[in-house]
Amino acid sequence: MKSLARFYPLLLIVITIASLWFAWVGWLDSDDKRHVVEGIGWYEQFPYVGPLHPSLRHPIVFPLGMSFRLFGINEFSVILPNLLYYAGLLAVTYVFLARFTNRHIAFIATALITTTPIFVIQATVVFSDITEAFFVALSFWLFMEATRIERPTLWLLLGAGAAAAMGWFTRETVGALILLFGVLFLAGYKLPRARYWIMAGGFLPLVALEALFMWSMTGSPIYRYTTMLFSRENFNKKGELAGDVFNRIGNVSVNPVVDPVVVLFANHEFGLLFFFALPVALWACFSKALPANERALARILSILAVLWFLLVALGMINLHPRYFTVTAYAAAIILAIWLYRLLVGPRRLLAVAVIVVLFGANLTAIYLDNRNPLFGERSLRAYLEENPVALRTDPVTQRRTEFFLTIDGREDLVAGGLPEPGDLYFYNPNRAIEIRRSDLDPRDYAPKPGWELVWQAEEDRRLTGIVLEALGLNRHLPQGLWRRLDAPNLPVAVYRIPAS
Repeated sequence: MKSLARFYPLLLIVITIASLWFAWVGWLDSDDKRHVVEGIGWYEQFPYVGPLHPSLRHPIVFPLGMSFRLFGINEFSVILPNLLYYAGLLAVTYVFLARFTNRHIAFIATALITTTPIFVIQATVVFSDITEAFFVALSFWLFMEATRIERPTLWLLLGAGAAAAMGWFTRETVGALILLFGVLFLAGYKLPRARYWIMAGGFLPLVALEALFMWSMTGSPIYRYTTMLFSRENFNKKGELAGDVFNRIGNVSVNPVVDPVVVLFANHEFGLLFFFALPVALWACFSKALPANERALARILSILAVLWFLLVALGMINLHPRYFTVTAYAAAIILAIWLYRLLVGPRRLLAVAVIVVLFGANLTAIYLDNRNPLFGERSLRAYLEENPVALRTDPVTQRRTEFFLTIDGREDLVAGGLPEPGDLYFYNPNRAIEIRRSDLDPRDYAPKPGWELVWQAEEDRRLTGIVLEALGLNRHLPQGLWRRLDAPNLPVAVYRIPAS
């Protein structure tokens, strides 16, 4: 392993690029749309504060505005800031973990993180979680570095507090990290308690400056918190069942009490991470076989993972797997410590077997993920590139294609509404559930006898679906699961409707 150590950074770059290519999703027209709208606000107006809570995620929307200024408004400029945060997360993890333990553990942990679906898929979509994880990791490791060296500088602790503040501006679940620092303060871990207040000196001034900014822009220094509470009170829960296995947000739903635990073990975004990490964490926290610094790190990360899990489980309305990103981050590092100890001990073959299983599960989970959830909308865009003609589609597809149409300069070509005689009509059956949620009947937007098929696009089938069908096993699978294994998206088509 020592001979390979000097190549670790290069290997991680290669692994990360390959993982991003394999897991790429891109524009999703979900939370990323809200962030882009607020990023355009910064692009068009400086300074800027919007009416909704995504505008208050300054570490996300301000870089978006700068990216638009440099590269224009397009899919690349939308995703670029998130990719930079992701690169920062990996770099911070590798550099500081190597200093706190060794380069081998740092390499294993970073490689595990960058191949786990919950990280690498999110890196290609503008959600809050990668940005939040970056600032959490930066704050955590600056603090840990301050505890590692004999005479910690003021700037390490001030930086830890400032990074926590930036995480707070991204999403308030960073409160779990602040709780962790509170626990370590009470325990008097490594530093005199007075030094913990230096972190507050990095955190509170930024929070105060933001309050002053909000006061100057909106007249209310607590605008962030009133807006957040308003959004929460008016938020509709999205966990209703949408199939026989998976609910609307993709979780296996059993019971509200146990669902937070089920998310960690049943959702493919985590692969097999928590199946190994849970027993390993229990071992690492108490094992005398570990060096003291690794055991202490495992304990602190375990506390962070539990605090984050509890805050999300009790405080978030929907249990999106991505909300547990920081819990997964802590689990991956603890698991890397154990794997390294196996590799340098007599159980090297066991370590190799576990690594193969973990990475194999991650790649399989990425493969089975619906990495093209806008298949219909991207197909419509592709059709218009070849045939720039006016057409009609259902209101949901029209709305979810707006971004593509706007950046292509074709926003006037597509109308949303009921199909009418003489229309050229784009049919997207993948939006049937969303049409129904809009209190509309999907059957009103489905093809009728006499419509002329003009063009059709079908998603390539997956090898898993072809094999399962050949074995006759597809008949025994729930429909929702079968679609994931075969082809997540239904074919789309363009029809010409008779004039009368």
